[in-house]
Amino acid sequence: MMEHLHGGRLIEAAQENNLDPDEIIDFSANINFLGPPSLLLEAIKNNINKIDNYPEVNSKSLKNAIAKKHFLDPEQVTVANGAAEMIYQLTKILKPKKV
Repeated sequence: MMEHLHGGRLIEAAQENNLDPDEIIDFSANINFLGPPSLLLEAIKNNINKIDNYPEVNSKSLKNAIAKKHFLDPEQVTVANGAAEMIYQLTKILKPKKV
């Protein structure tokens, strides 16, 4: 049986192939090869003093901001910490007969 390995092992792949990591575009994991958008980097820089705060458990502020931007009721907005959590949430919301 083949061993399951997690993707995103760019440094290891570069070392094994005697390459500079900057020469490799890594499609093995869900990582943007272009790097983070400049707006995100600016937001991080402007809010680095808040890095020690945990986010709201229910994501109320985020849901409200998304709802306001898209003219929705906050109850119509669902947020998640990654795709796996969103899939679980969608099955709870949609209650499909088959999953």
